[in-house]
Amino acid sequence: DSRVGARLSRQSGHSLPTEPPSCAETVAMSLEAQLRMRQNVDQMHSAFRDLSAWSSDIEARDNALRGIAPQANDAASAEAAEAAAAEAESREIEEAKAELARLALEDERRSKAGGDAAAPASAAAAAAVTAPAKAAAGTRVGSGATNFDKWQSYDAEGAVEALERRESERESLRQRVVSLENKRAREEAMRRRGESEARADAMRARGNAAFGSARYEDAVSDYTEALEANPRSAALYANRSLALLKLRAFDEAEEDATAALDLEPSCVKARLRRAAARTELGKVDEAIEDLEAALEVEPRNKAAREALGSCRARRASREAARRSKRRVALSVAEVEHDLDNDGHPFVAAACARPRHDGSAEAAGGAEAAGGAEAAGGA
Repeated sequence: DSRVGARLSRQSGHSLPTEPPSCAETVAMSLEAQLRMRQNVDQMHSAFRDLSAWSSDIEARDNALRGIAPQANDAASAEAAEAAAAEAESREIEEAKAELARLALEDERRSKAGGDAAAPASAAAAAAVTAPAKAAAGTRVGSGATNFDKWQSYDAEGAVEALERRESERESLRQRVVSLENKRAREEAMRRRGESEARADAMRARGNAAFGSARYEDAVSDYTEALEANPRSAALYANRSLALLKLRAFDEAEEDATAALDLEPSCVKARLRRAAARTELGKVDEAIEDLEAALEVEPRNKAAREALGSCRARRASREAARRSKRRVALSVAEVEHDLDNDGHPFVAAACARPRHDGSAEAAGGAEAAGGAEAAGGA
C-alpha cells in the first residue's frame, strides 16, 4: 500500500509509482473505518454505562443510609442492564468477526501481489531474465545496480515481523470470538435453566396448595408440569408420589418414589413413601428394607419407627397365619364290629347313606336289605 511504498522509497532513495487502490483495498479500508467508528461508539457507551452504574451505586448507598427501601423497579433495571450487556457482547463479537474479515482481505490482496517477501526477489529475477528480450524490443530496463539497490533496501526482517504480527492479531481475534461465543452460550444456558427452575418452583407451590386442599388430582397434574420444566428434581417426584398414594395409585407411587431415590438416594421422604406403597402392594419385606434404610439416615424419625413396627407386626401376623393353615395328619384305628351297637340311633345316623332322591337310607339294623353285615364296621 501507500505506506509501504513510502517506506521503501525513503530506504532506497527511489520514488515508487503510486497506484490507485484495488477493490479489495477499498473494502478493507471501509471495514477498518467501520471498525474504528464502532470502537469509538462502544467506548462512549461503556463510559456512559460506567457513569450510570456509579450513579446508581451512590444512590443505593445513600438510600441505605437513609433507611429508604429499594424501589420496585430494581428488577426491571437489572433486566435492562443484562440486556445491555448481552447487546454489547454481541456487538463485540461482530466487530471481531469484521476485523478477521478485513485481515483475510488483506492477506488475499497480498497473495495476489505475490507476497511481502517474495515480491522484490521475484521482480529482480524477472528483470534479469527478461532484460535481453525487453532490450531487443526497445523497452527501458533498469540496470543491475538499480535492482541490487532494491534488494539492499528491502527490509526482510520487518516484513517477517509484520507477517507475524498480523498472524498473532488474527489468532487473538479468533480466540476472542470463540471465548465470547462460549460465554454467551453459557449465559444463555444459565438463563434458560433459571427460567425453567422458576417455572418449576411456581408449579410446585401450586401443587402444594392443591394437595393442602385435598385436590390430589390437581396436585398430580401440577407436579407433572413442574417435572416437565425441571426433570431432575427429587423433591417433585417425592411430592407426586405422596399425591398418588392419596389416590391409591400404589404402583405409580412406588415408581415415583424410586425415581426420586435414583436422583437423591438419601431422600428420607421418598423412602417412607415407597415403603407405604410397597406395604399396600403386599411387599412387606421390601418396605421393611426401605424403612431400615431411612432410619440409617435419620435414626430418630418417628414416622419411620412407627411404620417399621407396623410392618414387622404385619409380617409376624402373616407368618403366624401361614403356620396355622398347615395340615395335621390323623391316624384312624380299626375296631371290631359290635352287632349290639347296630340298633343305636347314633350308629344308625352315622351309617346312613344318602340316596339319589336326597333322602337317607339306613345301612344297619334288621330293616336293612343286606342284614346287619351291610352296615360295615362302625
